[in-house]
Amino acid sequence: MIMLWRWRVTGSHRAPASAASQPLPCLSVELVDLPGYGPDDAVRVAGGEPDAFGTDHLGIEWRAKTVHVGLVDGDRLIGHAGWVPSGVRTAAGQDLAVLGLGGVMVHPDYRGRGLGAGLVEGAMQRMGSGGAALALLFCRTDRVAFYGRLGWVPVADPVTVEQADGAIVMPLCTCWTSPAGGVHLPDGALRLDGLPF
Repeated sequence: MIMLWRWRVTGSHRAPASAASQPLPCLSVELVDLPGYGPDDAVRVAGGEPDAFGTDHLGIEWRAKTVHVGLVDGDRLIGHAGWVPSGVRTAAGQDLAVLGLGGVMVHPDYRGRGLGAGLVEGAMQRMGSGGAALALLFCRTDRVAFYGRLGWVPVADPVTVEQADGAIVMPLCTCWTSPAGGVHLPDGALRLDGLPF
């Protein structure tokens, strides 16, 4: 793992439900590259939640991410975000390269401490340092305000994505940002190349 940055979270995080309700010590959390991130890591970060993203009922097939970063507390992986290069076609027929952010999660025992915001901001900095002009993500409606505080803007028009049985209009909210800055996503409907992320 390559450390990208480190920050200290003062106070305590929530103890696991099975533990005594005493505060746990301060955290010294690092954002690291995770080149070998896999399904077992995802299970550990989910902390036993069977539907960690709250989207299983939609039956959507997701694209695997190719770049992964994670939050670690000592040697424990406690958060993940990943992205994959993709493309979209605008309503005007313009093809745009995008990075698709997804798989954003913080272990349940560590939520409520601002770690999710730090994770997304770290991922955005990493995407921006690679020159990414535009990034997209898909999220539930109740997560739009969280991403909005981090500079993500909801897409007002329909976004079509591919699935094994053909194209569908994405039932989740789509948000965009410009990680490297200075680029605006054109208004109008979008068609994503391939599976959503």
